[in-house]
Amino acid sequence: MKPLLGLLAVLATTGLARAQDPIPDITGVWQTMSGQILTHEGEVLDLTAMPAGDIVIEMQEGPLFRGYYRWHHPDGTQLDDGVAETSRAQETMLGTFAGDGRSFIMADTPDRGYWFGIVLDENRIELRYVESGPFAAASSAIMERAQ
Repeated sequence: MKPLLGLLAVLATTGLARAQDPIPDITGVWQTMSGQILTHEGEVLDLTAMPAGDIVIEMQEGPLFRGYYRWHHPDGTQLDDGVAETSRAQETMLGTFAGDGRSFIMADTPDRGYWFGIVLDENRIELRYVESGPFAAASSAIMERAQ
């Protein structure tokens, strides 16, 4: 019995016996507070200057979630939405949390992009986005849950 208790004590102190951290609820509307995007043409755009550019998480079941990213440019600025260049889009996103309960990844479609995120607190997330292909892009943003 003592060897078993010793093994459990070692596992508990190394984190191997640790249960998965609780998964936060991220459902809701997330609005950009700060951030930039680098387009395939080398242009850097301020994400906060976009009249609409938010993420809506509609459903979450444990670590898995689904929602969409919507954006538009009333001035006619064209960006790729995975299908064509447009000034308005709504892109479906699917995501999952990592075991630490803070980090997550999302894939958007029809784009070829991936979002890497971390929950900063109950109402703020930090996101990094990368997309490959002819309309490659990269971005970084801090988003806040809309009240």
